[in-house]
Amino acid sequence: MTAPELDELIAQLADLRQAQREERARNHPVDDARHKPRTGRPPTFLFPDRVVATLLHLRLGLADDTLARLLRASPTTIYRVIKETRQLLEQHGHTVEPVTAPTHLPTHIPRYVPRTVDSPKGKIKKAC
Repeated sequence: MTAPELDELIAQLADLRQAQREERARNHPVDDARHKPRTGRPPTFLFPDRVVATLLHLRLGLADDTLARLLRASPTTIYRVIKETRQLLEQHGHTVEPVTAPTHLPTHIPRYVPRTVDSPKGKIKKAC
């Protein structure tokens, strides 16, 4: 995917996301404040970054933990971002074909991932 194609996809998904938010706000019962849409704190993980994280996950099969370390976010945030953006991609009709990576690639990724203080002895846990 080229940079202009990625920019176009991000713009289209942002429009779809905004339309969904407006629809939910319009259809929300006025007297029901329990699940009323709120503005809240602005996200620190911006929408274009969310799309890129989801595309990396779908294309390369990177785990949530690895993406979290690469993008300096929590694994919970990455999980939620991928879930939300994946739904937008499906509604938009955009499919992402996974790339066939060499079998040794996952063993080489951790050396490029910054180590954090909260992990035991700065090591990355292996999934297998």
